[in-house]
Amino acid sequence: MAEARAKIEVSGLQFDLRGDPDWVSEQLDKVLELAYDVADLALSPPEEPADGDGEGDGSSGEDPDDSQEDPIASLSLPAFLAECNATRDDERKLLAVAVWLRAKGSDRVTVSEVRDALADAGERAIHNAATVLMTAVAKDLCQEDDGALFVTDAGRTALRLPPR
Repeated sequence: MAEARAKIEVSGLQFDLRGDPDWVSEQLDKVLELAYDVADLALSPPEEPADGDGEGDGSSGEDPDDSQEDPIASLSLPAFLAECNATRDDERKLLAVAVWLRAKGSDRVTVSEVRDALADAGERAIHNAATVLMTAVAKDLCQEDDGALFVTDAGRTALRLPPR
């Protein structure tokens, strides 16, 4: 029988999992969930209070709809993937790229757009994106409607983003 192994170190905490591949996968999900919390605490800058006065916030006032610009839109795709810890896991990567594309103004994000965005940014492609999408839909992390991909609140939470 094949044995799987996963070794992770996050903020000084080390995890070394060995055993049946299914068991290691389940345990790895649990460890990663905790690791995201630890990494978020270690890497998150303090939140700035929103005073809403517009002074010094760099807004030009040209379009009132842009006054609540999504901060994700200011990040490069590689930076956003790293922030969401979505550089290796294909499911997280699919969700993160979809969120990033929506923040950049895409109304209907497709798997093809996700693939193109990753290629344009020089990021590793998602292996078997259709299967990854079906799995994410089954977990209610996203929804697919007529070819468009929508990340659910559960999907945003999985990426450590606030729900919309």
